[in-house]
Amino acid sequence: MTNNESNFSVLLGDRVKKERYIRGWSQYDLADKAGISPGHISMIENGQTKQLQIKTVRCLADALGLTIAQLLGEE
Repeated sequence: MTNNESNFSVLLGDRVKKERYIRGWSQYDLADKAGISPGHISMIENGQTKQLQIKTVRCLADALGLTIAQLLGEE
């Protein structure tokens, strides 16, 4: 994983965790709403994903009621 990919993974993981906490959801809650396994949520939040698919980012954003740009902190 390159440094840029690592930075992106950490940034996304932090944002997902923050948004999940704001809603008072567990990783299991978010996993259920996003259609992603709880283990994958944990890996995302810990910045351990190598190549995250845009489909996964979209599922997370949709589950959190955000746009992808909002999830990435670009809005």
